[in-house]
Amino acid sequence: MFTTLRNAWKIPELRKKILFTLFVLLIYRLGACVPVPYVNVAELATYFSQQLSGTVLGLYNAMSGLAHRAPGVVGAVFDNENVCGELICDGIHIHPAVVRTTFKLMPERVCVISDAMRLSGVEDGGQGMLGVNMVTVKDGKATLPDGTIAGSVTNLHAELKNLVSWGIPLETAVRAMTLTPAKEIGMENEIGSLAPGKRADLVVLDENLEIVAVYH
Repeated sequence: MFTTLRNAWKIPELRKKILFTLFVLLIYRLGACVPVPYVNVAELATYFSQQLSGTVLGLYNAMSGLAHRAPGVVGAVFDNENVCGELICDGIHIHPAVVRTTFKLMPERVCVISDAMRLSGVEDGGQGMLGVNMVTVKDGKATLPDGTIAGSVTNLHAELKNLVSWGIPLETAVRAMTLTPAKEIGMENEIGSLAPGKRADLVVLDENLEIVAVYH
């Protein structure tokens, strides 16, 4: 391991990522919730995976995938019972089959997120700025001029429908949008499920998963 780190340290780009990883370890040891962003240092991710708990942002997106000799970031998430993975379930970022597989492997460690950006809700063909970049929405997909996906334009309600249509049990999908995220930010005693003393934040759905009422 230390030989690998010494070699990696000689490469400026890897040196930055090593320092970032050490910083993450430090703030985790201080008791902070650690969200791990898009990274691509497979060996470091594997080495440190058993030492961390937290959330990996946008699992599968712009990160090293799972291979039989290089588990990468995805493999590290699968292997660590203390780490949750965020999934964008808009049908664009991640294939439904991969979503199903992930839920089978770690059903209580999935956090469903929208990753929605400012163009959410615009009509097809709508455009707007994301920082200094122009974004176009077409067929529900937000892209930069070069075709790169620029976040999503979905919402959790639409994703819930997607998950159920892809074969994810309703109870499992709801948990991934409520209790699991609440636990990840340390607020499961206040939000995330219905129980005496918690906030009464409710969304009522009919048999077709359409919204009937919202209570705060």
